[in-house]
Amino acid sequence: MNTKFCYLSNIGVADFGYDFYLLAIAKLIHGQYFRLLDFYFHTLIQQRHFSQPGEKVKSFLADIKQKKVSPISTVPTSKEPSIETISLDGQVIKGSLNGSPDYYIFSGKAGQTVVIEMDSQKINPFLTLSQVIESNAGKEIEKIAENDDKGVGNFNARIVTNLPADGIYLIIANSSERGETGNYSLQANVRP
Repeated sequence: MNTKFCYLSNIGVADFGYDFYLLAIAKLIHGQYFRLLDFYFHTLIQQRHFSQPGEKVKSFLADIKQKKVSPISTVPTSKEPSIETISLDGQVIKGSLNGSPDYYIFSGKAGQTVVIEMDSQKINPFLTLSQVIESNAGKEIEKIAENDDKGVGNFNARIVTNLPADGIYLIIANSSERGETGNYSLQANVRP
């Protein structure tokens, strides 16, 4: 079988906008929904007066009908954000950014001096520390500190701050470059 995983990039999907994008195609790719997909493409072509891309779309539709297109979506999926608990004992946590930030929470006391460090050889770490504030209106996040570089020539991130109140705190481990991927180590501890 001649499977075309990235076929849509060759037919000018950007010309069609994101109104149907690849996810709709993945869901409609086989069987009883073929007529609906065929109608949708032809409607788009007529509404936008495409000439050459129309032939490419027809070719693509023929490939769908012959099941030459993979039923596995090639649309990047974002993972559901998860929040991990981190202890303030200096334990090193190994993590990996895959284009979106990682989240960690801890319970802190007013006046504690907290040191949070994020190191990586693959990404330019960026740390944010926020306090989770609960009220009658719900939970709110208030930023306390952020850091991109420990210092000149050191692109790892470090936050040293005194916690303003007892409560729950959120660490956002990210990179300074959007979509950057790579491994990192994170640790948090309390200074005496």
